[in-house]
Amino acid sequence: MTYLNLVNNVLRRLRETEVNSVQDTAYSKLIGDLVNDAKNTVENAWDWSALRTTLTVTTQANVFNYSLTGSQNSIKELNVLNDTSNFVMEYQTAHWFDSQFLLSAPETGSPNSFTYNGVDSDGDSKIDLNTNPEGV
Repeated sequence: MTYLNLVNNVLRRLRETEVNSVQDTAYSKLIGDLVNDAKNTVENAWDWSALRTTLTVTTQANVFNYSLTGSQNSIKELNVLNDTSNFVMEYQTAHWFDSQFLLSAPETGSPNSFTYNGVDSDGDSKIDLNTNPEGV
């Protein structure tokens, strides 16, 4: 079923005239917005396997901030793995990261924790890693 079909199904139930494009009338645009809201609500309600994707970050020595290319600032992590050292990384708060970076000398090694830290110019989420990676 297409987006236009969904909008026309709603319009029919409201006893309104069907449209050839969702952009045809202000009312069809409103119905389109409501359909999108419903779709987003359903998508966010569960960890649907069809919507899952794996994002990979290749680290560099002494670089701790990375963009999650393709995330579009809409991310829900199920697992964050350090594939080189074979363990699950632990989420830490931004406050914890601030304490680590500001109150102690940065350690270098295999990253074991992460936090979210903003959005890049492409709209992708960014993460910080601790400890600073010693290489790829």
